[in-house]
Formats: sequence, C-alpha cells, structure tokens
Amino acid sequence: MKLYEFVENKLKNTLFIATNSIDIATLAELGVVNFGIVLNIGEQDKSLLNNTHVFDLSTCRKKVNSVSELPSLFNAKEYLNSIINEVQNIWLFRPYPWSDDFELKGKKLLCNPFFSYQSISRKLHQDHILYTMGTNALRSHIAFKEELLSRKILVSLTNISNDTSRLFFSSFSTGCSGVSTKLTSAQLSENLYIKSDRLINKSIPLCQNAVIIGEDVIKYQPKVIIVRHKGDSLVYGGGDFLACNDFIPDEVFKKMSYITHHVGITLKKMGFLGVINCDYIYSKNENDLIFIEVNPRYSACTFIIDKFFSSRCKDLMPTVLHTLAFYKDQVSIFDKKELNSYKDPDTFIPLPFEKGDWVSFLNENETKDKTQTFCHRIVSNPEFPVTLTSSSK
Repeated sequence: MKLYEFVENKLKNTLFIATNSIDIATLAELGVVNFGIVLNIGEQDKSLLNNTHVFDLSTCRKKVNSVSELPSLFNAKEYLNSIINEVQNIWLFRPYPWSDDFELKGKKLLCNPFFSYQSISRKLHQDHILYTMGTNALRSHIAFKEELLSRKILVSLTNISNDTSRLFFSSFSTGCSGVSTKLTSAQLSENLYIKSDRLINKSIPLCQNAVIIGEDVIKYQPKVIIVRHKGDSLVYGGGDFLACNDFIPDEVFKKMSYITHHVGITLKKMGFLGVINCDYIYSKNENDLIFIEVNPRYSACTFIIDKFFSSRCKDLMPTVLHTLAFYKDQVSIFDKKELNSYKDPDTFIPLPFEKGDWVSFLNENETKDKTQTFCHRIVSNPEFPVTLTSSSK
C-alpha cells in the first residue's frame, strides 16, 4: 500500500486546529481538510477554506490572539461539540495545555503530548537532555558548541549588558522570540535565568526539517532563516530554500543532516514522533556548523515542502509522513521505497525547484495571515542579520 493512500483517509477524518490557514492550504487543495478551526485565514485561502467545514476564529465575538485561547471561546466550543464525533484525529501545529484532553474523548493526537513538548522546549534544559540521552556523536557536538559559544547563565547584568558580541535569550524563548542584542534590568527581572551566547561573526542562520517515522529520521533540504531586527530584539521573518543552494557548501548540508539525524534518534528514544525542525548557524570564517536547538513540532516553512511534493510525490510530503508516524504500529506494512535512499544519517531529500514553485516566504506580521510567497530567491546576503533583495521588500 502507498503511504499517501493510507494517510489520505486519516486526514479526511481529522480536525485541523491551526493558527494560520497557509499551514493547511495545500491539504485543502488536495481535498483532505473536511474539518478545521483556524485563527487567521489569508485572502488567498478564503475561497479554498469556505468550501469546507472550517470554523474561522476571527469571527468570534471575543478578540482572539492565539489558538491557545480555544477553550474559552463559546462559538468555537459549539462548533467543536457539533463535529467532534465525526473526527478520528486532531492535528495541531504545536500542542497546548488542553490538547491532551482530546485523548480522553478517544481521539488520536497528531502531535506530541504537551508536557513532553514543554520539557524539551525549555531552552536552558534542552542541551542537557540531548547531551545526557544522545549518541556519542551528538554529545561530542554539544560539548563543542558549549565551548565555542562560551555560554553563560546570567543572574545579574554586571559587566555584560553592554557586550555587543553576545546574544541574550529568555529562559522561555522559542526561536527568535525573546532573543535580544541588548539586555535591560527589566528583562532580567522578568526571567528566572537568562542565557547568553557569544555572537559568531559572519554566521548564517539555517533550519532543517525532518520527520521521525518508525525507526527512521527522514531529513529535508535546509533553508536560510530570515532574521530581522525589531528594536533591540530579533524576530523570525521567514525563510529561503534557494539561498541555501546558492550560499551553503554541500558538505555543510551533509554535516547538518548527520546532526539532525542524531537529534531525531535521541528524541525518538524519548517518545517523540513526527515533524521536528533543527536550527543551526554556519560560520563562514571558521567553517563551523553549530546546532542551536530543536523544536518537536511543525515549523513555519513546512507548508512550502508540503506544496512542493503535493504535485510530485505525495508520499514525501512532511504531513503525510508525520501522520503516518503516529500510526507507527502500521508503518511496517507500507512500501517505503521512496524513503530508502534517504535513511542514512548524512542524506536528505532534495528540493529540485522548478520555475513557478514557491521557494521562499516572508512573515510581515506576528501571524502568517499575510505571508508572502515567492518563486525566486529573496535573500541577497544570508549573513546575520539577513538582508533581502529589493524585489522582496
């Protein structure tokens, strides 16, 4: 049996709970989104999603800022109660404190449990977990990283707040959120601990998506992360896959895939399944690749990879492999020949883009309802902080 044939039926019986419609737009185009709750529906997706049973959270009487507020929204609860018996699975871009409760209703969660996700998302604790439970290769790299970044845990600002060669991280930061180039005493008082890393000059921020499925970790071609300044803070602005091809040597791709593989193997031992994404920086001057963190959830760029494979090989769509991963007891019955050549630690699935494919995107706002997608490279200089071409501004 083909992977997609099995997963298609599962997705048609899934309730999609998403912050942004772009995350599930490709699935809607394939006709597998029958039920959904979405906070931000972009203009380009309205006609697509209006033909399905998707509840638009933006129409709620109460102002909604996050899907995390779902349990408090009366209209959404009415919708949920009306369709809950018609769905088998619950898909979430990331888990929330209330998401595990769906299992009490006999539904299968297509995401990792919230408290497991929370434990690995604590950035100050993550390296310790990966080092303790990781393979020798991963332990060696984390030890190298800690020394290279000369990390410090701050409890005061003495002799460091004016150090422009460091980045400061909130203890609860996720991605670029909570990452600052400067630190104030007010910021320090809001956090129990704050981590600082030595800033690597001429560095390029990168991200690689992967899927933990059965005994395998399937990796995809990486992208350059677009990082922008917002005052003294850094914000995530999107990504560019073509920029990786143009600026990053092939051997770096292989090394990144090797590290991502060992991170995935470690997370699998801890019970994690499905889509993960690993962040890196590549130092051109020192020719060093440095693993930064892993997020056991979908990343903002997953929709581009889904879109790419939806018209080529649906079996290789991240969402297809992610869904199948949560039916891991049945993985062995499938013909996985498409995956066989990508199982080795240093291999990844390439994205041989063609004219007209989405290859890069920009998030202009906190949400992705106005995300711009591009069919050409938009990064002109990938070094931190990334600069863009004039056609993308």
